[in-house]
Formats: sequence, structure tokens, C-alpha cells
Amino acid sequence: MTLTQLKYVITIADTGSMNEAAKLLFISQPSLSLALKELENEIGTELFKRSNRGVVLTPEGQEFLGYARQVTEQYKLMESRYIEKKNVKKKFGVSMQHYTFAVNAFIEMVKQFGMDEYEFAVREEKTYEVIEAINRQSTAGLQEELGDVLLQVALHAQMEAEAGHFDFNDVADGICKKLIFRHPHVFGDVKAENTDDALASWDAAKLKEKGMKKVSQSMVSIPRELPALMRAQKVQHKAAKQGFDWPDCSGAMDKLDEEINELKIALDQGEPTSIADEFGDVLFSCVNIARFIGVDSEEALTAATDKFLSRYVLVEQLAAERGMEMKSSSLQALDALWDEAKQILSDQSEMEEM
Repeated sequence: MTLTQLKYVITIADTGSMNEAAKLLFISQPSLSLALKELENEIGTELFKRSNRGVVLTPEGQEFLGYARQVTEQYKLMESRYIEKKNVKKKFGVSMQHYTFAVNAFIEMVKQFGMDEYEFAVREEKTYEVIEAINRQSTAGLQEELGDVLLQVALHAQMEAEAGHFDFNDVADGICKKLIFRHPHVFGDVKAENTDDALASWDAAKLKEKGMKKVSQSMVSIPRELPALMRAQKVQHKAAKQGFDWPDCSGAMDKLDEEINELKIALDQGEPTSIADEFGDVLFSCVNIARFIGVDSEEALTAATDKFLSRYVLVEQLAAERGMEMKSSSLQALDALWDEAKQILSDQSEMEEM
């Protein structure tokens, strides 16, 4: 049990919503749910009842909440008593998407107010909440998250308008012109007989628009800030379209075997830099295989992680029900619990499909 978990419980109780609590705590909703589940498993008590309308404290949860509030208040008192006030700065944080002009505006604000009295922080938020709402097939959630994205667009456009650079109309006009320019097979005279022709037309128009003469320039321009697996797959896709590729998946599979052997050698040598380098090559090769078999590597890894989490939570639950201490249990016993959890979840999935 940690102080952070106690703060999570208090925030969930105050908002009555896992989603709203996650927003206030600046973490994802699945991460908050997992942290709560871990706490409930640790203390052996269900703190909240979940429903479509939100979450409600159980009687045991109400008692726990009282203690949690006392502990956090005592912690605040200790902070104020033992940390010199002259060293405590007011905290000011901003959540925003990663745009250069927004960062510049934040820097100007820091210069204006100074850092003697304030502790500034920038929290970068991307559009993952939109993706999550789509994956959950939540119409209401998608509407809300799209509104948040639109607010960011309107906010940054207004900031730039006040600086005399551009406004919201310029943004809308720019995307319209981009769509027209990059789709000559729709808005122009270029003919596209199939999807491949349309994509080739798009790539050629994009290179021309960006003033690029080499495909490598477009590859280098893929943002380094993208999730690593996604960036790797995009780079590989562009290289493959230029013929820099194996004829089939077997070549990519052989390359993976080669990289794994090189990783084994690096592990035997024990050089950390070499190990990291070879491990990166293994991941890159795995992404290449995903591309060949038509699998999105990001989605595949996300699904695998979700699957592991659901099984692990159930393993913890089974161990607790049987009085087993996981840290002291044998690998064979834990493996048996893992297989049982897999079977239970598989049976549940089959029932849901019926």
C-alpha cells in the first residue's frame, strides 16, 4: 500500500467516476483501474462497486476512505512542518499536445513570472484518449475526446492569431488544400485504378509538396516522437515500396533468427551497449515480420499486454483465494495458476460469444 494509492482512492471517491479521476490524476483509466485492483487484492477488500453509472464505495470502502483521508492529511502536515517554507515553490503545470509554438508560449510565460517562486511543469498529452474511445466503441466517450482535441486546435489557433501568425480559418483552409493537392486522382485528372495506384499518387504528391527528391528524405522526416514500433513499421513500409525488401516473410523470419543469435553473443560478452543495440535489432526484425503478415505491431503488442494483465490479475486473485504467497511460491505452482487463469478467461470468452 502506498500514499499514491490512497490518493487514487480519495480522488475516485470524490468524483464517483474512474474516467474523471484518471483525468484529474493525469494517468490513463486502465492504469488507474489496475492500481485500484492491486490495492484491493493486497488488503483483501473490495473498496468500490462498479456499474454503468460509475463507482460507489462499499461499506468497507467508506471505512477505508476515512483512514486514507487521515493519512494523507497527516502527510501534508508533516510536509508543512519539516520542509522549510522558503524552499517550497508554488507548482504550475500545463497539459498540452506537442507543438513547438505551444512550448514557446509556455517558455515566454516562465520568463515573465520567473522561477524563484514557481515550479513549472509541462505535461504532454497526445490523442491516445480518442483511440481508446474508438477501441472501446464508446460513442459518448469518442464525442467527448474529439471535443478535447478540437479544443486544442481552437486554443492553439487563437494563440497564433493573437501573435499575428495564422487563425483557425487558415488551419481549415490549409488542410483542405493539402487534401486536394495530395488526391489528384480524386480532385484532378490523375487516374488510379486501385488502392496501390492511389497510395503511389499520394506519396508522389507528398514528396513534391515537401520539396523532397529522395524517398530517404521522407523516411527521415517520420517523427522520432512516434511510438517506436509504429515508426519502425512506417520506415520499413517506405523502404519496401522502393524494392528494399525480401520477396516473402521467410526472409524476415530468417533475419529474426540471425538477430537473436547476435543478441545471444552480445549477452555472453556482457557489453551493455552492444546488448541494447542487438536487442533493438531483434525488435526491428519482429516489426518487419508483422508488416509481412499484415499485423499492426503497436496494436498487437497492446493486445498482448492487455492479455497479460487480465491473466495476471486473475492469477493474483486465485493465489489469494488459496492462501498462496506468490513471492514464495514455486515457478511450477505459479505456472499452474497461469494455465488455470488462461482456461477461465478462455471459457468466459466463449460464453460471451454464445
